[in-house]
Amino acid sequence: MKHIKDTNNTSRVLRTLNTLKNKQIKVGVFGKDNYKYDNDADLVTIAHVHEFGADINLVKAKWLTIPINSAAKGKRARDFSGLFFYQPKGKEYAFLARKKGKKGIENMFLLMKKVKIPERAFLRGGYDAHEAEIFHKISKLLPKVLDGTAPLDIFLDMVGLELAGKIQAYAKKLNSPENAKATKATKKSSNPLHDTGRLIQSIRHEVE
Repeated sequence: MKHIKDTNNTSRVLRTLNTLKNKQIKVGVFGKDNYKYDNDADLVTIAHVHEFGADINLVKAKWLTIPINSAAKGKRARDFSGLFFYQPKGKEYAFLARKKGKKGIENMFLLMKKVKIPERAFLRGGYDAHEAEIFHKISKLLPKVLDGTAPLDIFLDMVGLELAGKIQAYAKKLNSPENAKATKATKKSSNPLHDTGRLIQSIRHEVE
C-alpha cells in the first residue's frame, strides 16, 4: 500500500486570504501618548494642521501672539516683565519688545490678526513617494505568507514598520513650504515639521 502525501494547500491559502482581507495597516499620528503643546493642542491636532494647512483667526483675544525670539520659545507674553507694545506705521501687525542694553530693543513676540499655515502633506506625500517600494516589499513577502513559511501577523507588522519608517524619513527631509521668518527665529531646525522631534517620532503603524 503506497502512502500519497496531500500537497493541496488551497484551503489553507483561502483561509489566509480571507483573514488578510479583513486586516488593515494604518500609518499615521494616533496621539495615544497624550503629549500636549501648551495644554491646548495635542500631536494629532498639530499633525492635522501641517498635513492639510489651517487658517488661524482671532476668537477672543485682540492679537495672536507668536514667539519670534529663542528666549520666548514655549513661553507666553505674561512670562516676561518689561515688555512694551509698538506697531509699525501702516502695518497690520505689531510687536511686543523689551529693552536691550542702554538704547537697543529686541522683539520678543509678533502680534497678528490672523495666521495662515500652509499645507505640508507629510503623510500623504510620504506614502506617495514610497508606494512603489512598499508594494515591491509586499510582493516579495506575500508568497511566503501564503505558502505558510511566514506568519501573517509578522508580515503585517513588517509592512507597517517599513511604511512608517519611510514616512518619517520623508518628513525629516521636507523643506517646502518653508517656515516663516518668525518661526525660524525660534527653532533650531529649518525643517518645517521638526522642532522638538516629537511629531516625527510619533508617526507609527497599527494593525487592525
